[in-house]
Amino acid sequence: MGTDIEIFAERKQPDGSWELFDPPKKIETTNDVSGIRLIPNCFYDGRNYSLFAILANVRNGTRSEELFETIGELRGAPDDMSTVGSSFYDSESCHNATWYFAEEIFEFDWDQTIQRAGYVDRQFAHLFKDNPLGYPKKQMHDLQNPNPQKGKASITVGPAQSSADGVKVRWRETYRESSTYFLREVERFRQVKPPLSVRFVMWFGS
Repeated sequence: MGTDIEIFAERKQPDGSWELFDPPKKIETTNDVSGIRLIPNCFYDGRNYSLFAILANVRNGTRSEELFETIGELRGAPDDMSTVGSSFYDSESCHNATWYFAEEIFEFDWDQTIQRAGYVDRQFAHLFKDNPLGYPKKQMHDLQNPNPQKGKASITVGPAQSSADGVKVRWRETYRESSTYFLREVERFRQVKPPLSVRFVMWFGS
């Protein structure tokens, strides 16, 4: 069974309360008189276990020889969560709930590295000689598709593929490389003022 994340942003109001940063989503439901239910607009929905480990120690150790450092200890769901967020949380079957101020995400050391390991086809093994920094996905793609044709689908080579005939390889990777899409999504919150006025609330479901 896989694990998924629910994560949304809240903004502190002048009176000290918290409200959703983005307008909520409206979904149809038969459990409400109006037939409409409001839920937070979650800004990230990827299934990235490396990121989950960094955020909340979830699935830590997947495809690596060591554990990721987590941004902080689990805090649980905020007691003063927004009304829509709180209703959504109460309706979910979830675990590892926590939250961070935007500044805590941006100030974390995303350039530290972790030792990764996995299996690849033998034709790619030489690309991992001397434990390189970064997964050589482009080189693997070019090797497997030496004469790409315009308009023709290329073969995508994913990290740490298991194979009965595979070879175990090792490479190093920065936390930033492990979380590229997420970091791109949160960048829009970097300039929000005043400080400590935006937080990210999250939990996980398996």
